[in-house]
Amino acid sequence: MVKTRSSKRPRSSSVGPIPMVSLSPRKTRSIKRKLDHVQQNNIHHRPQLNGLSQGSVRMLSELGFTPSKENGNKNNEWLQFGQFVRFRPLYESAYQESIRSAKTIFVCEFCLSHMIEMEKFKSHVMFCQWRSPPGNEIYRNEQEQWNIWEVEGNTETTYCRNLCLMAKLFLSSKTLFHEVETFTFYLLTEITPRGCVLLGYFSKEKNPSKNNNLSCLLMLPNTQKRGYGKLLIDLSYQLSKLEHKIGHPEHPLSDMGLMAYRSYWRSVLFCALRQRRKLADVSIRDLSIETAIHSSDIMSTLLANDMLSFRNDSYYIDITKALNASPSSLRRRHICLDQLRWKPPFEVYPHSSKMNSYVATAD
Repeated sequence: MVKTRSSKRPRSSSVGPIPMVSLSPRKTRSIKRKLDHVQQNNIHHRPQLNGLSQGSVRMLSELGFTPSKENGNKNNEWLQFGQFVRFRPLYESAYQESIRSAKTIFVCEFCLSHMIEMEKFKSHVMFCQWRSPPGNEIYRNEQEQWNIWEVEGNTETTYCRNLCLMAKLFLSSKTLFHEVETFTFYLLTEITPRGCVLLGYFSKEKNPSKNNNLSCLLMLPNTQKRGYGKLLIDLSYQLSKLEHKIGHPEHPLSDMGLMAYRSYWRSVLFCALRQRRKLADVSIRDLSIETAIHSSDIMSTLLANDMLSFRNDSYYIDITKALNASPSSLRRRHICLDQLRWKPPFEVYPHSSKMNSYVATAD
């Protein structure tokens, strides 16, 4: 359990003691192992920062991550997505040689077919019958005009391979376009007069070999910094709640994925701690069950925000940052469970005080 208490140190910005929560001594050894694991992962994660803004690089540096000197040897200079949007690829193309050697790749914004000839692309745009992803619509936001689709890799293999091939231009790893049959894809699209246009997606293993609830996350460059990445992250955790399981995102995370997760975890955990500020006892386990965020990711977030300290053989959480955080800094797009049209593909036997893992673990 975590007991609410106050330290003797004065606040720098206000009068009174700093609010603290203490972790009981019997939890110390387990938490120490998790902290060692978190810190080890942070040491080995060296994101590639080519193509990121100065602000993004600075944010990663503040979180303790340094850039890798490696850069992807990209071949294509441009990706034209639909008729109106062009992107510069960040990483090496995984398309076949004849396409990889072309200066520009043209990709249909609906069926994701790729080609290298402008005239062929124009003809395709005129006659393509697709107006949405080939899956089930599981969520719709009429007010903001976006929706989410579930697409099965084993039934829509060509579409999902095309999706992963395009994603490889913006991700340095984890785009296994030859193995899409073992994944389910969740696509965020914008509802336009032309049809439902892709904004981003995440993939999820049907039968995870590790305790992962998300495998690959991508937001297209023109949709970034609009809160959609955290929206998809929230969807992954809402699905986990319905499955009554707790998992991690697959590592290593991409550069932008890392920042999105850090921001999401901070927002969710700060809100949870604020709601518990008057309780005498709180536990990391309770936070994990409520949010579906794995306990090691909770610890990682506390470390990144300098909220964890060790005194008198116990760990303490300084909740001052959570209490003083402005409401605007915690706002984010989110999924309303009562509007989500989705059920787990297996029988779930929920227990109010227990959540399962995607695979058997020693946690």
